[in-house]
Amino acid sequence: MKAPHGSPEPYSRVHGRPPDNGANRYPPPRYQPPQEASPLVTVPDAIPGKAQAWWLSPHLYAVAAIIVVAASAYLKLSMLRLWRGTAGINDLVIFDQAIRNYSEFRGPISPARGMTPTPPKEMVPTTDFSLFADHMSPINAVLAPLYWINDSPANLLAAQAVLIAMAAWPLWVFTRRALGTTAAYLVAITYVTSGPVAQVVGFDFHEVAFAPLLTAIMYERFQAGRKVHVILAAVGIMLIKEDMGLFLAGFGIALLCYRGWRIFGAAVMVSGAAWTMIATHVLLPLAGGDPNLYWSYPDLGPDMRSAVTYVLRHPIETMKLFGRPAVKIETLTGLLLPLLFVPVLSPLLIPAALLFAERMLGAVPNWWTDDWHYNGFLIIPLICGGVDTLGRVKKFLAKRNFERASRLVPIAWATAAAALTISTIPQNPLNLLREPWFQGKDPRFQAAEAAFPHLPPKVLVEVPNSVGPALTDRNMVILNRGKGPHAPWVLVDTTQTGWPYKDAAQAKALIPELTATGYKTVFKGDNIVLLHHAGQPGTKE
Repeated sequence: MKAPHGSPEPYSRVHGRPPDNGANRYPPPRYQPPQEASPLVTVPDAIPGKAQAWWLSPHLYAVAAIIVVAASAYLKLSMLRLWRGTAGINDLVIFDQAIRNYSEFRGPISPARGMTPTPPKEMVPTTDFSLFADHMSPINAVLAPLYWINDSPANLLAAQAVLIAMAAWPLWVFTRRALGTTAAYLVAITYVTSGPVAQVVGFDFHEVAFAPLLTAIMYERFQAGRKVHVILAAVGIMLIKEDMGLFLAGFGIALLCYRGWRIFGAAVMVSGAAWTMIATHVLLPLAGGDPNLYWSYPDLGPDMRSAVTYVLRHPIETMKLFGRPAVKIETLTGLLLPLLFVPVLSPLLIPAALLFAERMLGAVPNWWTDDWHYNGFLIIPLICGGVDTLGRVKKFLAKRNFERASRLVPIAWATAAAALTISTIPQNPLNLLREPWFQGKDPRFQAAEAAFPHLPPKVLVEVPNSVGPALTDRNMVILNRGKGPHAPWVLVDTTQTGWPYKDAAQAKALIPELTATGYKTVFKGDNIVLLHHAGQPGTKE
């Protein structure tokens, strides 16, 4: 039987093959997913049809409302702490001094950090101290223009509130693409009310302010398949702090689990590890810092090489360190329980796991608890890990025609996570907004305010931790640490019992010590004494 006219091969009645005009002679090209396709699970719930301008989407305004409400709450909490005198030199004044110097086109010099004793090791006290010798955080410079508008530490608190809240937007997009719209709103609410976020905004200012937004952008752009965007976000993350290279190394390891991202992931892993090594052992020493300043791992060894060797040779003993003391388990449980431990099933948790291990293996008690800002680096990987896991569960159920379950299971998880997270608000700093006593000034700070008119502007002054933020825009402020060398002006609170003092007796003993060396009392009020030594230079240039 002849082939039909124009057909290169006969028509097959057996196989039912239609006439071929040559277009199907060669195998089809390998399937390439759309550029915006997710490497995880992409189940968009958008209604197909006529395209809608993005600015007309009701979701834009709904998510913006969540961000505005959250930022307002964060700002109120931070500003109340500043106004009532419970903010601190560590770390608000430290960053205020450095970023003010950025705004004046100088390096990030912070006299407060140079004169502050910080465990595990103390530095030689100096007022000419660059923050690059402490941590490699050049991203802080982007906040310098705020000081051209308003010369106040309140700038940093406002910027932090907005940056932290803004992370809800890429997180919402990430979740909606994987789980749907309802789950996306619930997850956004979970994030803005979470304990790690509350601890960040309840602890002055820190470079962690940039972490949630940039990590959320990186995770969302990874999900969207945009490698160039991932690189840009990763560069921003590296500039947050030197150990964020470990975070990126963990992210690179996570990418090895996704087809089409393995070579890219290997490059990210190597780049992240290289950044941490270069920043710690090259850039910090160039700025006058000690690369081992924060090395506090006596169980592992005196340096990185010995620590890696110990971990490889004694993996069981290393794992035991995560449970001793018990507060480490409490911190881990507090992070995972609100998310029902679901994130542990996702590779996207690996970056957070490396940063968590960095803290738990150390010997500094502040690293072990959830009382500080450290968990702010972990919250986005935790939530995205949970979303990733539920996304795969949703896809699994949908493939087996459990359509109803595939819709309800992610929503059930997101609802439970939001409910559990909201239930923890009474235990986190956001609850302070409900306390009547938090609406008034701290009595000890009010007593210190009486001495302010007797203190000249632009002088070097040594003050208690909680007094520094009120003076940093007019004076060069350092911490009253109870020992010399002392500033020309010293303000002493004789009732001070907190760090760096052991008790009030130590604070009271400072006054006769100063008067014996030539200091004169300028003001004496309710448990507050202001002293001055006329023979010491202390003018702020």
